[in-house]
Amino acid sequence: MTTERLLALLDDLEKHEGWIYIQDTMKEEVISAAMKLADNPNQTEKITDYQRGAIWAGRQLLEILPKLRVRLQNEILVEVAKEKSALADIT
Repeated sequence: MTTERLLALLDDLEKHEGWIYIQDTMKEEVISAAMKLADNPNQTEKITDYQRGAIWAGRQLLEILPKLRVRLQNEILVEVAKEKSALADIT
């Protein structure tokens, strides 16, 4: 599959109702975990670490599409630069 096709698939996924539902759910879960951290100052370190990990994981999921988009755009730029370099070497 070409890099351009993968980028188009990411665009489609970002607009898909399923992805929008996942994003909304994860935002609610991140807020819920943050509220649990704030509401109980006497919780154990393990519980605090668990909730911080849940927040981190939720944020990573929410940020995955922009990260993948940047990676694919960079790959396209590298491919274009290689093609230009190859053409310059020929002439």
